Amino acid sequence: MNMNENTIKLNNLLLDIPKISTEQHTLLGTILKTIKEEKKSENFYLIASSVFPNLSANKIKELLKENLKFTLTDVERNEWFSVNIINEIRVSDDKVFFRPAHILYDIINASTTPPVYFYLKYVLFNGIRYKQTLLFLNYFSKSGKVDFSIELNNLKGVLEFEKHQYSNFSTFRTSVIDRIVKDINEKTRYKITYKTAKKKNATKIISILFNISKKNNNE
Repeated sequence: MNMNENTIKLNNLLLDIPKISTEQHTLLGTILKTIKEEKKSENFYLIASSVFPNLSANKIKELLKENLKFTLTDVERNEWFSVNIINEIRVSDDKVFFRPAHILYDIINASTTPPVYFYLKYVLFNGIRYKQTLLFLNYFSKSGKVDFSIELNNLKGVLEFEKHQYSNFSTFRTSVIDRIVKDINEKTRYKITYKTAKKKNATKIISILFNISKKNNNE
């Protein structure tokens, strides 16, 4: 089975990163906020009419139904299955109500176990589409360190590249590292900076020192 750039391998499972529209991201953000504020369990939540004031309730219902699922493939069993994050949607008196699937609570509360939930949390609620950003976030979460140095070849391994790929550091920096940093700084609660390190009296970059901090409320 060929893996495209939007597929992540997790042990024997392949996760296809779902394609989510801008409108659906807005809805997902509303869903996340609603669940966190109301903290109901296995119940219906109301989608605020102010989210899309120009859309009918039925159109919002259709947005909720479209693509709000992800696909997992079991490589060993050669089986695939789709998982919905919304169990049920109802329209009443021009209002839209939704009942989350239990897995949505797991995604919202995910750290790194199981990693599929961790990835989906950033894909669904932060809009991160770049596979290497997800892999970097997972590595950072597991390390638990806000400052860490990693050798260049080890970083490539974390990001699922071969050592011979991106032999030119300038290209690796522009195409991979800077893209990850931009993703994290723009789409997550973290702010990240980095510095490169060389061997003494040498010109070749051998490692990178990352600093990661949580944004304050004004950022």
